[in-house]
Amino acid sequence: MSDTPKPKRVDPQLLYGLSLLGGLALSWPSLASAMRGETDIIAAGIRLLLSISIVWIGAYFITSLIGGYAAGIEAPEPAPDPREPQRVLNTAMNQEVVGAMETVSTSEVV
Repeated sequence: MSDTPKPKRVDPQLLYGLSLLGGLALSWPSLASAMRGETDIIAAGIRLLLSISIVWIGAYFITSLIGGYAAGIEAPEPAPDPREPQRVLNTAMNQEVVGAMETVSTSEVV
C-alpha cells in the first residue's frame, strides 16, 4: 500500500454551491408560485429537493470526469534557476583556489 493519501476528486463546497444555485434556478417558478399562493408549499419544497438532487448528481459526474482527466496530467518540471549555474561555477572556482592555496602553503613549508 502507498503511504501517500489520495487527493480529493471533487471539492465538496464547490459541488454543494453549484447544486444549490442550480436547484434554486430550476425550481424558481415553483417557488415563486408558492409565494403567490398558487402552489402548495410542500409541493414546491419537494420540487426544490428534487432539483437540488438532480443538479448535484450532474455536477458530481462532470467534476469527477474533469478531475479524472486532470489526474492523468503530470505537472511540468520547474524551470531551472538562472542563478544556479553561477553558484556552481563559483563553488568550483572556490575549490580550485582553496586547493591551489593548500598546494602553495605546503610547498613553501618544505
